[in-house]
Amino acid sequence: MQGSGESESVQTNWFIIFESQGAWWVDNEGTEFGPFLSKRQAGTEALTIARNFSDKSRRSRVYVPDDEGKQRLIWEGA
Repeated sequence: MQGSGESESVQTNWFIIFESQGAWWVDNEGTEFGPFLSKRQAGTEALTIARNFSDKSRRSRVYVPDDEGKQRLIWEGA
């Protein structure tokens, strides 16, 4: 059982979209999916993966970098 003192990162399943070597990727706790041709395609796939295959006992969050490179939350699900 998770106590209130545990960090949010343990309770949340993170999906982070990033660019590397001219392609887009989705990272989920060290597992990478891709490559994808565009940031939009990577975002769509991250949402599909998060909705269908994530750990149902934890909240999921999908982040995509904005034009300045800062990660922005685009979806959160239970």
